[in-house]
Amino acid sequence: MRILKLRCKFCGYWNRVPVNKILVEQDSPEPKVKVMIPMYEPLETSKCEKCGKIITESKESNQDYEKRGKIIGKREDLIFTT
Repeated sequence: MRILKLRCKFCGYWNRVPVNKILVEQDSPEPKVKVMIPMYEPLETSKCEKCGKIITESKESNQDYEKRGKIIGKREDLIFTT
């Protein structure tokens, strides 16, 4: 478990969010080379400390929305820094 700083896209406040680091394997043009991209998965639903809006959602809550056919957001919308 790590604590990352995540900037709220609504108000710009920097929040601390607990996450797990995962490695995602991506296809490579060369068969002997493995390409691993680090990504961070939030452990819990987090709200901004300043404005109170939801900035991250855990995997379990994302699956509930996916079952209903709603799109929550894309990883490009999140700004992760260490």
